Amino acid sequence: MVAIIAASRQGMGAMLLREVDMCNGRILTGLLLSLLAFTACAAPSGPSSAGNQTGRSSGAPKRVVAGIRGTAQVLYAKLNISNAGLGVSDIARMVGAGLTARDDQDELHPQLTEAIPTVNNGNWKLQPDGKMETVWKIRPNARWHDGTAVSADDILFTLTLSMDPDLPVFAQTAFESVDGARALDASTVVVTWKQPYIHADELFSTEVAPPLPKHLLEKSYQEDKLNVPQHPYFTTDFVGTGAFKVKEYVPDSFIVLTAFDDFVLGRPRIDEFEARFVPDANTVLAYLLSGEIQLILDARSITSAQALTIKDQWAAGTFEYGRASWVVMYPQHINPMPSAMADVRFKRALTHAVNREEMGQEAPIPVPIADSWIGPDWLQYKDIESSMVKYPFDLRRSAQLLEEVGYSKGPDGFYRDISGKLNVEIRAPNTDINTRSALTVLDYWQRAGIGGEMAVVPAPRTNDREYRATFPGLELIRPAASLEAFTSVKSNNIALPENNWAGTNRQRYASPVLDTLIDRYLATIPPGPRLEGLKEVVHLTTDQLVFMSLIFDPPVLLISQNLRNVPPANLWNAHEWDVV
Repeated sequence: MVAIIAASRQGMGAMLLREVDMCNGRILTGLLLSLLAFTACAAPSGPSSAGNQTGRSSGAPKRVVAGIRGTAQVLYAKLNISNAGLGVSDIARMVGAGLTARDDQDELHPQLTEAIPTVNNGNWKLQPDGKMETVWKIRPNARWHDGTAVSADDILFTLTLSMDPDLPVFAQTAFESVDGARALDASTVVVTWKQPYIHADELFSTEVAPPLPKHLLEKSYQEDKLNVPQHPYFTTDFVGTGAFKVKEYVPDSFIVLTAFDDFVLGRPRIDEFEARFVPDANTVLAYLLSGEIQLILDARSITSAQALTIKDQWAAGTFEYGRASWVVMYPQHINPMPSAMADVRFKRALTHAVNREEMGQEAPIPVPIADSWIGPDWLQYKDIESSMVKYPFDLRRSAQLLEEVGYSKGPDGFYRDISGKLNVEIRAPNTDINTRSALTVLDYWQRAGIGGEMAVVPAPRTNDREYRATFPGLELIRPAASLEAFTSVKSNNIALPENNWAGTNRQRYASPVLDTLIDRYLATIPPGPRLEGLKEVVHLTTDQLVFMSLIFDPPVLLISQNLRNVPPANLWNAHEWDVV
């Protein structure tokens, strides 16, 4: 077994901090190198720092085939509910560029824009009253895949759609601070801000709001805007700005992309890319071993345990681990079943009844427990650990708390109240780490006398917003690693019928205190006070168990050694990938 701790290729425990002063127009960011990297053969090359080769590749066309355990239901990541559809984010980055994009090391790069707004270059202006202004200049060679120039009108249209209260699925926390926008000319947009916002320089990034084509969507938006999210543009008719354009797309089967000759950063080095949607992980591995695919997209496609089964057989490639994500349970806070779920004592009882340390040690690769979304290998951990409320394995304390909320053990050894036997449903998307973790939790609960059952989210319902928001007890997922995971839990983001179930707050947790802490954090520019705000958020969310954290789990990416410049996480630079 290989212990999963923070490590780089040069040794265990390596960690890199990048801290940039706001006076240079950037925000404090923490960068953690890969949790673990080990190879079945030679180590892969790192991302290229050189400029991209332009023009068509010489010789035979270069082709890459990837596998995904699942299917990408949409090609625009913001419509992928809770990042549920495997491969969507990766493919979305390949076919759609943003004004900016973050790389696998958390550094922001300009894509469609000429420059990232900063105070030094004059494109990020801070006003004495706390308001701000950011200026975006689109590169003159930025084109949509149909040849239309990317314009200021597209950016304004994207902002209009994203801020439309009737289309909350496109909303994002950043837009709450936006006051408005105007075009200075056909390629320049000025965004005005009501208040400071720490990530103003990535408003139209691939992660927040990638540009949408006004010339293709405006008519539908004007005539039937409520159905814009179902527009075929986001699936079979997609036209983007990315390094690759869609050649053929058959949902649940495959997608074929071809190099976009006019990509703003230069023509990709690879001529054609195919992603095969495969329902079974073992089949994905078989394709990899046979050489039919050279890459596995979306690290959730293959677990660490599954990857290890072929470590000694796959001499043609490498195994790369990215920064670990947490495995977490979201408790339901609106009409939960059982109703005791709304009582923090009940959530604490459930957490104390799970031996998370044993759970982590018995994982295929031992992993640390998660007391919050910020792990021991994160830069901020040493500063915020004292703010965490921790819940060690303690059956006696669990029993005391259950008795406090009205449960007692029956003759069969299981807890009951006046309504009957205690039963808690854990709903989990159908990936190995999710289902395996859910079954492990249920086993611990059964030993403690807590009844429960697992409900697997069917693949066709992964993007069913109402279904995903109305789980009765708990939803267990492994979301992407993010320092600001808590910002999704604002009260105005609760998924409800009136917003078409589009809110990011699927716990449906409402707290004016947490709302205030989130707003203050996102508006606090100096790193020191912002860290203090983070500590307050960590304390509140762990004390109230807004998130019921379990363990960390490292994403694994399997890459053929014939591929170059493919990073182990956040596949943002498809134009630089190469085949040798």
